[in-house]
Parts: sequence; C-alpha cells; structure tokens
Amino acid sequence: MRLLQRRSGAAPVGQAPPDRRASCGEHARSDRNVPAASSCGKTCPMTLRGRVVRVLAILQAVDFVGSQVMPQFGDAHLDHLGVPQWLRPLLPATKAAAVVALVATRERPKARSAVGAALVAYYASAVTFHLLSGDGPDKAAPAAAFGALAAVIV
Repeated sequence: MRLLQRRSGAAPVGQAPPDRRASCGEHARSDRNVPAASSCGKTCPMTLRGRVVRVLAILQAVDFVGSQVMPQFGDAHLDHLGVPQWLRPLLPATKAAAVVALVATRERPKARSAVGAALVAYYASAVTFHLLSGDGPDKAAPAAAFGALAAVIV
C-alpha cells in the first residue's frame, strides 16, 4: 500500500501532500530524506538554461550596441565578409529582436528553444561568412561561442 501511495503522489495518512510547485527535484529530495544543502540548484538544467539566457541576452545587447557605435564593424567590415547589401539593414534589427525574444521567452521553454534554434542558425551563418572571407578561426570564434551558448537553450 505504501508503495502505491508514493507512486501515485498521494501523501501517507496524517501527512501533507507534496508541494507540486517545488522546482529542480526539491520534492524528490524531501521524499528521500536527502539533506536540504543539495547542489541541485547549481546543476539543475533549468537553472543553467536560465543563466545562459541571461548571459546571452546581455552579450547580444553588448554586441548590438558595439556593432552600431564601433567603426571597425561598419560597411568595410561587412564588405570584407561579403554580406549582401539587402541583408545589412536586417542585422541590427535581428540583434535587437533577439534580445527582446530572449527576455520575453525566459519562462516559456518551448518558445525559448525556438529563439535558441534561430540564434544557432544566425551564428552559424556568421561563422560561415567569416570563414568564407578568409578570416582565421580567431575571427570566427566569438560567433561560434555565441552559437554554442544559444545551443544550450535549445
């Protein structure tokens, strides 16, 4: 009987039912009598993804501002990379939209995954532009790192 109660989620007679709002396996820890000082909060995938989303949003915002105000990322740089003229006006809008989307989907895992997938594609194309233009891996590395961060939230 006790086994059935645990599996069904029902509390034993005389005990309060488990809190379904507990996050990151907290309620599972209490069922197993594991000390509360567990490292779950540090290693939980949802917590890690949340941190990555924040870091990626900040990096995207810095990248957006930097690409707008730093002359080394102007038309000469885009010419060197071979970015088509029709695509250039879309780049700042895409970066700004990515920041907004990362913040707006912070609590929506499916939408956040879609944003992450779009960012992986964006950064994969950035890496491709760098490599096709003859830039070394050091020039493509920032875009590859951003893409790897975006892959974490997919």
